[in-house]
Order: sequence, then structure tokens, then C-alpha cells
Amino acid sequence: MESLEENRVNSSNQTSYIYYTTLSWFYWLYFAVNTVNLLLCFPSNGFILWLMVTRAGRVNALEFFSLNLTVSELLYGLSSLCGFISVFYNVVSVAVASAFFSIFLFMGRPLFQTCICVERYIAVVHPVLFLQLKTLKYRVVCCAAVWLLVLGACIMQVLMLNNPILAQRCYIGVYLLLFSVKLFCCLSVLRALRKPGPGTGGRDKEGSDKVKMKSFKVLLIITVSTVLTYLPFIITFTLHGYISQEQFSTSFGTCTCFAVMTGFIHPFLYLHRTGKLPCIQC
Repeated sequence: MESLEENRVNSSNQTSYIYYTTLSWFYWLYFAVNTVNLLLCFPSNGFILWLMVTRAGRVNALEFFSLNLTVSELLYGLSSLCGFISVFYNVVSVAVASAFFSIFLFMGRPLFQTCICVERYIAVVHPVLFLQLKTLKYRVVCCAAVWLLVLGACIMQVLMLNNPILAQRCYIGVYLLLFSVKLFCCLSVLRALRKPGPGTGGRDKEGSDKVKMKSFKVLLIITVSTVLTYLPFIITFTLHGYISQEQFSTSFGTCTCFAVMTGFIHPFLYLHRTGKLPCIQC
């Protein structure tokens, strides 16, 4: 009897050691990634916002979707800040604020990325329609609709903190829909790149191909980053009923950390395009 009791106690201690080791590992990973987000991603997006607003004294209509994406990334930075405060001080209202601002990563980023993809698709495949929609007012209407959707998702996230699985399943449907749109835009631009335009030749054709290739590269990077960011979330939510709560929490936290790291793609693309990267200047 004593040996059985000792084995049970040793097994319980071993399980507790593994569990707390996993929590410690995840805690430090979460702490490190959010520190990187606040120290690098947040200032870089702030620098991009300053460049967009101050350059030429007004906001460029062609960069309006990128401007709103930058604002969304900055608002998500507040989630990391609130997360730090809630960990150290355990304030309920701060934790709720962290959940509120986290939706700018889960909904704001993919929605504004989709707007950029659709804009590039129209510019390459339907240039005549793009000239008609080139004014700023159409982009303002689209961004206003996106912000309403994002704010609605933020409110739903706060109201459904006790039942997050239902909200996560709604996000899966949104991710799949937006990924389909991005993939369609990417493949359509690739098809237009391989297909010569009517009446183009010489330098005009070469310049047109460069514009199409540039748009295709942007679409391809956004599509690949979408797969790397949100496919792990879809897999985690799908396996929720087949894994333990500890495994689900660890997997969800790891996916979130990886999604935070992919936030560097947008600042890198913009700074590379404007020639503001230090390596390019050297």
C-alpha cells in the first residue's frame, strides 16, 4: 500500500512539474514575442504612419489601405501593452481591454490585407475600372465598412469571453473566405502577367510587365503570410474537441506568438518600397 501511495504521489508530482514547465515556457515565449512587438513592430508602424501622413503634405490615395492597416497594427500593439499590465497586476478591466485590442490582429489585419489584394487585382486585371475607382472616396467607404466590422468583432469578443469557442469558429469562416479572395486575386494577376495585353509592345509592354510583376509579388507575399498566420489557428480550432485544454491553450498561444511575428511583413514591404530600410541605404 505504501509503495502504491508513493508511486501515485511521484506520478502526480511529475505531471505537475511537466505542466508548470510548459506554462513557464509559454509564459516566457509570450513575454519575449510581445516585447519584440512593442520594441520593434510598434515603433516601425509608427514610423510608417508618420511617413504616410507627412510625405507630400497629404495622404496618398494609393496608400490609403496601407495607412489603415498600419493604424490597425498600432492598435494591436495596445493589446500587448495591456497584456503585460494584466500579467503583473491581474486587473480584470485591463485583461478585457487586451482581448478587445487583440481583434485588430485577428480581424483588422486580414480584412485590410484583403482590401490591398483586391485593389492590386483591379489595377492589373481591370485597369479601366481602376481608373474610375481611383478617387479617395471609394477607399474611404471601404475602410469605413471594414472598421465597423472590426469594431463589431471587438465588441463580440468582449461579450463572449466566457464562450470563446463560438467566436473562434466564426473567425475560421472569415479566414477561409478572405484567404479564398486573396488566392483568387493572386492567381488572376499571375494569369494576367503571363498573358500579353492587346496592342502592347516594346517599352510599353516591358513597363506594364514590371507593374504586374510588382503587384504579383505583393499579392504572393500577403497570401503566403496569410497561410502561415491563420492556418495554424484553423487547425487548432478544428482539433479543440480532440485535445486537452492545456494542449489547446499552449497551441493557441504559440499560434498567437507566430502571428505577432508575421506583423513585421507590412513594415518591411513599405520601407523596402520607399527605400527607407537601412540595408538598402547602405
